[in-house]
Amino acid sequence: INRVMTASMHTFSTIKQSAQAYQILFDLFMTKYLVEFDLLNKPKDYFYNKTYYKIFETLLQEIIQTKMTENQFDKPEFSIIIPVYNSEMYLRDCLDSILEQSFKYFEVICVDDGSTDNSRKILMEYAKKDNRVKVICQKNQYAGVARNNGIAHSQGDYIVFLDSDDLLTNNALKDFYGSILFYKPDIIVAGTCIFSDDVRKAKKTDDWLNINYIPSNDAF
Repeated sequence: INRVMTASMHTFSTIKQSAQAYQILFDLFMTKYLVEFDLLNKPKDYFYNKTYYKIFETLLQEIIQTKMTENQFDKPEFSIIIPVYNSEMYLRDCLDSILEQSFKYFEVICVDDGSTDNSRKILMEYAKKDNRVKVICQKNQYAGVARNNGIAHSQGDYIVFLDSDDLLTNNALKDFYGSILFYKPDIIVAGTCIFSDDVRKAKKTDDWLNINYIPSNDAF
């Protein structure tokens, strides 16, 4: 199969001058190849040539962009729920990483869990400048109650849980949306990195998740 797909990537790289031929192969790739060959879960070396993998990545983003353009989002696709307690040091970075997402159809539900620092003030500031940010205030009842409170006020088709010291990579929601388009999953499991304040760099880690307890696919 990977030889067939590698040949397809080569074809994509050579037929762009023919809009009709490109569209035929593009439609076939979008409706058949991605799911049938489970391409979203293949490693980078699945395609023998790194150039072809880059073409695949570009093509995948083009497919997702096409679907985003076709869909009419009358409500948020994602509800991002963040319990907040005394997080003023990290909160702005967290919210900025969400609001700068390449996928724009989401709401951010921040549940202030009785913060005693400037967290609530920061939340109100962001809610004022972006109407996708909603703030709920409650007495200190800990993160679990705060998340449930956020769920009760959510409108999105999918729930995304973040802590107030977490960051999202720029295309995270767009990648989630791609998995939703092609797999219709109930749950999406994403990777994670540890971010160092000192050097402002991220390092991959799998320590947070015991992969023995989940299916092998990213989406299921």
